[in-house]
Amino acid sequence: MPDLKPKIDLKTGEFAFALELIEGANLIQVEAESSFGPVAKETRIVHYQTVGIKDPETKSGINPIYYAIGILCFLALILIFAISNLVKKK
Repeated sequence: MPDLKPKIDLKTGEFAFALELIEGANLIQVEAESSFGPVAKETRIVHYQTVGIKDPETKSGINPIYYAIGILCFLALILIFAISNLVKKK
């Protein structure tokens, strides 16, 4: 395994390092040495799920707000037509 070059917080003793994960479950086991004594072996299972990134240019479909605006305009035209017919009859 390559040298991971961990970043160590000297105040808390916590450390972090970057790993390349595969999709699904990843078993990570860490063994560390310290000048102050033995360090407990850490074992973790990390679940990694890739997220697809959708290109905004390929976005298909019409925004639902535009459907609502279209329906309201259509209803307004019908209302105007009905009112104009009522005015003509009087």
